[in-house]
Amino acid sequence: MTPQPSPSFAAILALAVALLAAPPASAATPWPGETWSAAVDLTALAADDWSENLSGACWDPAARRLWVCTNGPAKFWSLREDGAGGFAVEREYDGTGDLEAIACLGAAADRIFLMDEQARTLRSYRVADGAALTSWLLSAIPDWGNSGPEGLAFVPDVWLARSGFVDGAGVPYPQSVHGASGFGGLVFVAVQTSGWVYAFDLRTDGAATFVGRYLTSRTESCELTFDGGSGRLYVLHNTDGNLIEITDLTSTPSGSARRFVAAAEIQVPAIRTSRAWR
Repeated sequence: MTPQPSPSFAAILALAVALLAAPPASAATPWPGETWSAAVDLTALAADDWSENLSGACWDPAARRLWVCTNGPAKFWSLREDGAGGFAVEREYDGTGDLEAIACLGAAADRIFLMDEQARTLRSYRVADGAALTSWLLSAIPDWGNSGPEGLAFVPDVWLARSGFVDGAGVPYPQSVHGASGFGGLVFVAVQTSGWVYAFDLRTDGAATFVGRYLTSRTESCELTFDGGSGRLYVLHNTDGNLIEITDLTSTPSGSARRFVAAAEIQVPAIRTSRAWR
């Protein structure tokens, strides 16, 4: 595999959450970022809630805000940079269900989106006051219980077109056959069982159009981050010592589905706490 440029701050920050590494796999590219000891330790910001169950994170580059969530209790937080190289809690919110992933969706800057794993339901919340807004049942994802959706990312239409992304039938997206996407892009959901990544077009009325499913390089996936600077999707696999798979969203046919083309894999260092890398 050809090594790619170092992952961006946004990609690494959102992926570096509460992992426990297994023995490293030798085929992956070595970690290109900070060392584990140099990373920003987030645990102390909410030690009672984050010591075990910090389950998802996303970086909003426009607002310079880091979002994190836990699945027990069902809560999420907004964090701001503290001016000293770290972060401070801006606000704590109450969520619903088994929260396993969190994402910001393009132009919907007033909302944050969270994935309830066991209900296979994506919910949006208003940033200003935490009020629950629209929810979407992602029924195209099988009911795998506690081994279902784990990662969430939003990819804008401009990057879908630029990358040559195609739907499950091989049709370029976006295209007139699909119409305008609901939020100006698609939502991608990574699942623990099988490692699949599913793509959906969410509508503001609660409808969710299934776009396709995509095989990855591993049979388990636990987090997603899209880097809007490079157009790459980062897929975290909590297997083989924790690997980050990098894809530019191109895919090839694979049976009844498609497979993402992996540009590279990066070996994640052993992690023993909740940390954020640059």
